[in-house]
Amino acid sequence: MKKITFVSLLVLLLSFSINSSFAQKHTKTAYEKKVSEIENRYHKKIQQAKLRGEGGLMIISLALQMDNELKRAKKLKTKIDFQREKQKSFEQSDYGEIYKKVKLSFEKWSKKGEFEKKEDWLNRLENEAKNAFDKICIEEISELAYNRLVTNKHQWECELLSYNTEKETFPISFGKEKLKWNTIIKIPISEARQFKESFSWSMDYHYVGILQNAVFPEFFTVSTSNKEYEIQTIQKGVDEPIISFDKLDIKNEFLKGYTFNYTTYKKEQKKKEEERKEQERKEQERKEQEKIKEQEKLLIEYNKKLIALQKLYNEDLLKNAYNIKKYKIETVEKIIVTKASFDDESRWLAEKYVEIKNKIEQNFEESYKRNKHLFKNKEEFASCYQKGKEFIDKEIAIRWIKINKRIIKGLNLQEKEDASVKAVLTTVQNYKGSSFYPQFLFALIQNNKKLNKEWRKNSKYFQNQEEFYNTYISGNYKNILKTKKRK
Repeated sequence: MKKITFVSLLVLLLSFSINSSFAQKHTKTAYEKKVSEIENRYHKKIQQAKLRGEGGLMIISLALQMDNELKRAKKLKTKIDFQREKQKSFEQSDYGEIYKKVKLSFEKWSKKGEFEKKEDWLNRLENEAKNAFDKICIEEISELAYNRLVTNKHQWECELLSYNTEKETFPISFGKEKLKWNTIIKIPISEARQFKESFSWSMDYHYVGILQNAVFPEFFTVSTSNKEYEIQTIQKGVDEPIISFDKLDIKNEFLKGYTFNYTTYKKEQKKKEEERKEQERKEQERKEQEKIKEQEKLLIEYNKKLIALQKLYNEDLLKNAYNIKKYKIETVEKIIVTKASFDDESRWLAEKYVEIKNKIEQNFEESYKRNKHLFKNKEEFASCYQKGKEFIDKEIAIRWIKINKRIIKGLNLQEKEDASVKAVLTTVQNYKGSSFYPQFLFALIQNNKKLNKEWRKNSKYFQNQEEFYNTYISGNYKNILKTKKRK
């Protein structure tokens, strides 16, 4: 009884303004006239009861009477009344609110601006209307979706019902108040307990549909501790939001017959976004390739410069008459393409060049210090030195024999413990392998009495002086010689 009374009072207090404003749009039907007559009559009765000071019981009684009369009046309803009620319900729904806001926003956009020429205005209506309409539809749907699904998220619930062990499915009820959408999800029985115990859900306001003229998520996600399941609602009881331009009653011949499809638009936008990202990826890849090519170009350029610089330094080093050992800078390693690394390598080349020049000079000074007693003066030594390593080595060797001629003459080179003999043998060993070694040995044999005597006597048993010398100082000269003589 209390519930009916409350509803009746509410209808009584609100219906006057709502129904009267709705009725202004069209001619009243018999049912609407009857409802209006009942409401007006009871409104007067309630006002009179208040003036008489009668309490709440009288008002409640009047509300009950009005409620009964309104129920009886429903018998007068025709097809037109049902259509109008449906339209009224639509206008008061989320869907109706979207249509209303889209209409207001697009009418505002369509108006000629204060500082806009007529030609520009008409051109805007013809060429920009569709994009503007799409944008407005998206904005209004998104704004309402945010309000319903985010601001008022507390009104929504996702209920996991009893598990069906035979079919291994969980029924799910999702929605709010009387706005419910049901489905089932396949979960193996081995995972069912864990699924229920760790069950949670979420929804995204960016993608919505329409259920019973109300905004409803296009999908929602149920998840457990290690899995997620995205459940689609579109085309499974939930409709795609569409805005028919013709239903807005706006004059614009360029959009006549046009219908905005929210889901299709979202898919197209998503596709465009994916294409944009792919284009960005390709552009980034192209830039990276260009960067690599530029680096390779710089690498070649810098290496050419380094090789040219190295060649310049080496040419100068090899022209140096005192560089008898032909010192030069070895091949530069491949560098990283940066100006800094190029500068580092250039500095290294310069330092290496100076280092080798100093080494050349040092070698000359050390060689002169060791051999200056063989030459009249430094100028004579330098003159020989500049003719090359082979020449100076040969000159030093021959001069060494000449200057030590007296000592060499009386030595017994088989007495290896003798200091002078050791010095001679070491010197001979140092020149072994040189191009002038045969000449050096010849001079040595000519200037050593014992060697010379043995050579003249037994040279026929040896292929050359080198074989003879090596046999003579071997420590087994006599035995080897006997063997050769018997052959």
